[in-house]
Amino acid sequence: MRVLVCDSRSMTNYPRILRELSALPGVEVVLEGKAPGSDTLARRSAEHVGIPVLPFPAD
Repeated sequence: MRVLVCDSRSMTNYPRILRELSALPGVEVVLEGKAPGSDTLARRSAEHVGIPVLPFPAD
């Protein structure tokens, strides 16, 4: 399963993203936009649990 994490650039709740991502079964890759906030937290969370990250930088 591919997971896209998107939310506000002011999101700071790393424990929530880590908890939710860790609870999903069969995640093969996390998609994120390389922006501050939820994108950065998604990348950190995925790396923490060993899930590959596929960045799609915003223009």
